[in-house]
Parts: sequence; C-alpha cells; structure tokens
Amino acid sequence: MNAVSPGMIDTPLWSKMDDAARPALFDRIAQTVPATSIWQTDDIANAVTFLVTR
Repeated sequence: MNAVSPGMIDTPLWSKMDDAARPALFDRIAQTVPATSIWQTDDIANAVTFLVTR
C-alpha cells in the first residue's frame, strides 16, 4: 500500500488570505514540517501518478 500525505497544500482556499500574510504563513509552516516546503496541487498529482504507474 502506498499513500501521499503532503501536509500543507497551497490551494485556492488560501487566496482569501491577505497577500502579504499568506507567504509568511507558508514560510512559518514550511519550517516546521519534515518536507520543509508547502506542496502545490501539481506536486500531489505527480506523486500519485508516480505511485500508480509503478
């Protein structure tokens, strides 16, 4: 069994946040998660595609 568990994902939901506050939040969170980054939706799609084609 495989799984994709990216943690924080930058989606349109976050667009409701202030344009200055959003990057600051993402930076703070990225410093606390093992991946050290905030995933994009394309990252999720690529990870799932990789797993299902193996």
